[in-house]
Amino acid sequence: MLSLKSSNTSSSTKFRKKKFSSVKEGPVLWIDFTDRRTVYSDTSGTKANPNIDTIAVVDNKAFDKRFGRSSTLCIGTSLRQGDASKRPALISGGQNGHVFARFDGANDTLDATKSVGNVATNKLSDSRLNGQAITIFWVAKNDSATPGQEHLLTINGHDISDNTDDPMTIGVKANDYHIFMGNASDKSGDTNVASGRQATTNVELWTFKCAGSSSAYIYANGDTSDGITNGNTKDQMYALDPNNAGCEIKLGAGFWDGDIYEILMYSIALPDKEIKEIERRLKQKYNIA
Repeated sequence: MLSLKSSNTSSSTKFRKKKFSSVKEGPVLWIDFTDRRTVYSDTSGTKANPNIDTIAVVDNKAFDKRFGRSSTLCIGTSLRQGDASKRPALISGGQNGHVFARFDGANDTLDATKSVGNVATNKLSDSRLNGQAITIFWVAKNDSATPGQEHLLTINGHDISDNTDDPMTIGVKANDYHIFMGNASDKSGDTNVASGRQATTNVELWTFKCAGSSSAYIYANGDTSDGITNGNTKDQMYALDPNNAGCEIKLGAGFWDGDIYEILMYSIALPDKEIKEIERRLKQKYNIA
């Protein structure tokens, strides 16, 4: 399995592969704002200073050989923002002393497309995400006690068969954390996996696992009773590999009002044993009860 360990040179969490790993590929997306080695104030590689700089680039650690596998199956090499007025701030003194990214809820976004933060010429990624076989972890805080609809993470794949763009969004809606999974050519089949649990203004760890049509988990802080374990997901393939402008990933998506610490995405439904180990390490890292 994959385990986590502390780095001697960073407050970040790092993955270490073990022999006969049941998760050979590792994550396809790993954004870690707590690891200052991967956060930049410009496109020239200048490390961002907390409480001074905004974030122009954050690396996808899954693509970085220091932490991941440097595979074109990763969802981009980095997330970027060329417009200085739309960059989130890097802030110190967060949960358990970590730095984090603060999004303003208005227009702050970090993006990757077929031409920005891409893995190859005119290609965002070689991945295709199965809407019924994904696992995602995120550590974040929403600043509103009663948030409306805010997107923390948006993924758009391109459906070659009907030339439409298919969205997947993670965030809050009607105060609850949820995952929207859509197919632009099949609106009647869109699904919304709602946690039934209102977002709080605390830093929280959330886990989302798709493992079949009615076996989606979404819950908080490693507690499967704090959310749902029987949500319906979309039987849809989110293709990120076409040479199409619709293929993109957005962090913040212009509406997230709050803080983001870390996001991990796997293109498989991880075994529960792996999930619990990752949750344990993330809870330890961020001192989440």
